[in-house]
Amino acid sequence: RVFQRYMNRLLAFTRDFASVYLDDVLIHGHTIEEAMQNLETILKLLREEGLKLNLEKCYFLQTSVSYLGFEISNGQVKPGSDKVKAIQQFPTPKSVHNIRQFLGLTGYFRHFVQNYAIIAKPLTRLIKKSVSWQWGEKENEAFQNLQKILVTKPVLNLFDPKAGTEVHTDASQLGLAGILLQKNQNSRLQPVAYFSRQTSDTEQK
Repeated sequence: RVFQRYMNRLLAFTRDFASVYLDDVLIHGHTIEEAMQNLETILKLLREEGLKLNLEKCYFLQTSVSYLGFEISNGQVKPGSDKVKAIQQFPTPKSVHNIRQFLGLTGYFRHFVQNYAIIAKPLTRLIKKSVSWQWGEKENEAFQNLQKILVTKPVLNLFDPKAGTEVHTDASQLGLAGILLQKNQNSRLQPVAYFSRQTSDTEQK
């Protein structure tokens, strides 16, 4: 955590073109020239701090990269193959512990799933201490739906601070949902992220 905070402070002003997790730094640009300029900026900062890089672990001018469980390519991002395989092969839950494991796997990609919280509601309900274990049709349907959606490796556009942006929202008795959309080069709206949460018992009244 200390190192993460240090890196966050060091590269704070580079967030528009760099993502940092511990010692993994992902630098990007819309063109080769922009990417090289951004790389130079990062390298200067690291040199000034006396930090060194392991060249064997460095990759330059990549058009596709796997990063923290995601596959990033051509301005788009999707769930990584290893994670998707784990979701696809996850056995039907037999306990609350299994439910927590499955929700941990799929929840990591909740921004890829429209109405994730609403779809997952029969499952999240089972992890409450006040609810006794009961695996029925609704629970199985929720489990299979999340598997089916994520196995298709849904694609999102990476956020572009320069692109036209819209937020669409919706609400029902079951939950609240929103979509962050941006216009692509053809002025078509493309999803950048999905957001959702369940409504509380009070909100449902």
